[in-house]
Amino acid sequence: MRIHSWVLMTNHVHLLVTPQEDDAISRFMQFIGRHYVRYFNHRIFRVRVKTIAFS
Repeated sequence: MRIHSWVLMTNHVHLLVTPQEDDAISRFMQFIGRHYVRYFNHRIFRVRVKTIAFS
């Protein structure tokens, strides 16, 4: 996958990509989604633990 350009917006991202294989875009989006979910869940867990601990 070649990423030609990207723009990070406040709530989404724009990508201009050229796939090297037929399923490259779907695998790339799946990779991004899995890593974001892991980051988001870790962050929310930490916020909830801090909120509960200091309540």
